[in-house]
Amino acid sequence: MGNFRPSKCAYKRKTPEDQISLLPDEILARILSFLALKEAGRTSVLSKRWEHAWTYVSELNFDALNTIREMAARGEGYRRGLEIERSKFVNWVNKVLDSHQTLELISFRIYIDMNDSFREDLDKWLHYALDRRVQRLEVNLTRHGSDGFSDDYALSSEFFVAHASCWSSLKVLILKSVKISGANVEYLLHNCTSLETLVVHGSDDLTSLEVRGPPSLALQHLEILHCSLKSLIVCNAANLALLKIDDPDKAVLKNVSGLVHLGFFGCPYGVKDVFQKRFSCCFSKLKVLSLFLAPRRAQEFEESLPQLPSLKQLSVILGLWYEESMPELTFFFEAAPNLVKFVIKLDYPFKKMTGSTIEQQSENSVVVNRGAVQHLKVVEIHGYRGRIELGLAKYFLKKAVSLEKFIVDPRYQYTIREGEPWYEGINVRGRQEAIADDGRRCAKDQLSGLIPSHVTLQIL
Repeated sequence: MGNFRPSKCAYKRKTPEDQISLLPDEILARILSFLALKEAGRTSVLSKRWEHAWTYVSELNFDALNTIREMAARGEGYRRGLEIERSKFVNWVNKVLDSHQTLELISFRIYIDMNDSFREDLDKWLHYALDRRVQRLEVNLTRHGSDGFSDDYALSSEFFVAHASCWSSLKVLILKSVKISGANVEYLLHNCTSLETLVVHGSDDLTSLEVRGPPSLALQHLEILHCSLKSLIVCNAANLALLKIDDPDKAVLKNVSGLVHLGFFGCPYGVKDVFQKRFSCCFSKLKVLSLFLAPRRAQEFEESLPQLPSLKQLSVILGLWYEESMPELTFFFEAAPNLVKFVIKLDYPFKKMTGSTIEQQSENSVVVNRGAVQHLKVVEIHGYRGRIELGLAKYFLKKAVSLEKFIVDPRYQYTIREGEPWYEGINVRGRQEAIADDGRRCAKDQLSGLIPSHVTLQIL
């Protein structure tokens, strides 16, 4: 593998604290790959044996997420600090790659709020990874590491052609806030026969896509979110098990017999068409369903939702941007009688966290006189405020006869976007923590006395 070898003195010293230095090169590099990259680099001072060991790790993770989030949460001076952090990040990556020596990479990850002014550096980094036949490639240039997408950086057709011989090793490709066209995605799927996972978030260039597989198509996981997708055709993808898209109205599925995990993160205009025509081929086998629901559209879902006999897990993102009432949700449990886990995420706008009308509606927000939910074992409520969701919590505690765990996560579910006029200069982190603390107090006060003895209450 590498060029470094234990020194003679390393073999002579048999003391317990030095035994790790006697391990083979491959094992030593593998151990270091579990450390953060900067921590692995610090091991170079331990001894001559360790001086270059970190340069042979096969997993390179360049992640500035925590630093960016901390700066964004403070608010004041964020833009100035971001420019400084970007320059430091570029210098760090370039320095590591100049020292790095392994000839093959398992994974290569870039996670930084970056714009097109750093195009040359980004191009160079991706060339480096592909030349080393990387198996997992992740590029996330999203603002604040959130959903504030900015697709300034583009992967051109020339880029894909230039690395035609390198795509065969790639198994996982994740691109966020990176421009890529449908034609280039199709080229990749045709030439990258080992690709199992493809994730694209935030690309306005991705307007149409056809995934037409030969039997050899390895693709198992396809996720296209926050793009400008107007047409998606998936045909003869026998290995595809997971599909996540924004707008199911734009999708056509044919011969996807292996699909068991489906996610809709936009509210379809034609709910009946989506459930009874476009996706009717997969609902009988579906095991996991994730969807976005606006309360005003709940009745359409109830009237159109097919039977889901195999469904084990259901996740619902409830968009509370305009309404302040909990819709009737019990129809989900009637359609999916074998459901084991239910997750609901309450998506509030950041400024809309007060108001007495919400609390007044909580007791009557859910009808509880329907039959028991037989197989449900785990319930999670994210964004708990103790308001409209209290009635839903009572419903589960009364009707879910097999319930084992009730998880309440009051941490705020909405991520701040740069550019909102009130953003700059506020202490976002402080507000988020205060909201979470209030939610925890509400959950403890409201639910502790309602939890049956056989159910575990977990407040995060």
